[in-house]
Amino acid sequence: MFKSSLLLITASVLIGSHTIATMSKPKLLIISELENVLKGSPLFQKLKEMFDIITYYSTSEWDIPRDIFLQKLKGCSALICTSSQKIDKEVLDKSGHQLKVITTYSVGYDHMDINEIKSRGIRV
Repeated sequence: MFKSSLLLITASVLIGSHTIATMSKPKLLIISELENVLKGSPLFQKLKEMFDIITYYSTSEWDIPRDIFLQKLKGCSALICTSSQKIDKEVLDKSGHQLKVITTYSVGYDHMDINEIKSRGIRV
C-alpha cells in the first residue's frame, strides 16, 4: 500500500504541473527495487502510460554511483530514491529545472537537504 501511495502522489503532482502543450511525457527516475516489485501491476502499467520511466537497480548494491545517478537524473521531473542517495545542492543543480517532486523509499529523510529542495519549489 505504501509503495502505491508513493507512486500515486508522484503521478498526481507531475500530471498537475505538466502543461498540455508539452507533447513528451515527463520522466520518472526510480532508484530501487520498486520497479521489480510493481512490474506487471495495473498501477505500474498506468505509470508507464503517463511517464517515461528510467530505472537503476543493482542486486549487488543499494547505492548508485554518483556520476551515474547525476546522468540519469538530468531531465527528470520526478525521482523515487532510497536513503542511499544523498540529495544535496550539487544533485539539485545538475538535475535541471524540471525536477518537481522527490519521493524517498525509506524511513526518514536525513539524506535530503530539505531546505535547499524547498527553496527550489520541489515537493518532497
